[in-house]
Amino acid sequence: MCEMPCLPGMLWKKIVKICNRFEIELRHLIEYNKTITGTTAAQTASGFRGEVFEEGKNMMTRDWNIRNTKACVRPVLRCLFLLMIFTVFMGITAFAATEKIDTVKLSFTCDPVPKAGEAPGTVTAKTSSREFTVKSTEYTNDVEVWSLGDRPRVKVVLEAADGYRFSYTTSSHFKLSGRGADFIKVKISDSGSTLNLECYLSQADGKPGKIQVLDWSGFRAR
Repeated sequence: MCEMPCLPGMLWKKIVKICNRFEIELRHLIEYNKTITGTTAAQTASGFRGEVFEEGKNMMTRDWNIRNTKACVRPVLRCLFLLMIFTVFMGITAFAATEKIDTVKLSFTCDPVPKAGEAPGTVTAKTSSREFTVKSTEYTNDVEVWSLGDRPRVKVVLEAADGYRFSYTTSSHFKLSGRGADFIKVKISDSGSTLNLECYLSQADGKPGKIQVLDWSGFRAR
């Protein structure tokens, strides 16, 4: 797989050539500007005498400086524009060189298994794929202890390996197993290098709590 440092040699040569050209031309323009400005100042001083012509001299000097500035700016902007084009081209080339991850397979385990009346433990997601790694796994339920019927909600952060990127967000591209894992949604970020997956696990196990008080109201117990 080609990455950004593995771009064709001709492309790198063009970029280096542009940078060198930019540096040389900028130096020449700076020296040229200094020379012309000095010559112009001398000519202006010798051509105009006295305070009567001071204002006209200043106007000519400002006009000459403006033209020199424009002459310096145009080639600099051209070089910067070329560098910007090649930078964008490099990004597109590197992005196209990465391979899409077609299927994400994850297996979930819980320690301990969620049970009513117990505090949430840890949840782990594992994969055998070499195309990505599991960065983190955690419960997102805002509970101190599980209640009967609670369905654990899990967030998994995946990171693509070098040369690969995440591209799909539909459930058909995700194979989840263990603890009744059920796909909810995914979000891709960082140009496909990071994926956030959310899923449900099986409901918390356990038995209903003991009835402490039972009252009858007509034909109903409460």
